[in-house]
Amino acid sequence: MQTAAKAPHIDDAALIKKAARNAATQAGLSMRELAAIIGCRRETLSRSTAELSGKQAELALLFLRSQRSLSALTGGSRSHIRHWMRTRNLHLGDQVPKTLMQSVDGLVRSVTYLDAMRGKL
Repeated sequence: MQTAAKAPHIDDAALIKKAARNAATQAGLSMRELAAIIGCRRETLSRSTAELSGKQAELALLFLRSQRSLSALTGGSRSHIRHWMRTRNLHLGDQVPKTLMQSVDGLVRSVTYLDAMRGKL
């Protein structure tokens, strides 16, 4: 009788970091821009051994939540997601979301706005 192969163990921090990198790529953000959003150094995102701190992981999860909402609103269209991230938004104080998200308050405001927009669908 054969036994099923066990899936490799991936810790939560590594999974969050990888998901944030993938979401940033889809949104057209550089690793430097993602690092500014989650409050870490760019090198932390590229090194496999570097871990996110608790607060950095929380901010990465908020960023992921924003991208999940944005993906739902745009039907997953990369071009629409990238356009939204780079275009001034009157509802966010006439600021560019990718710049606004570089502060904790701005990231929370963006997530709240996107969640509210999803609620209207």
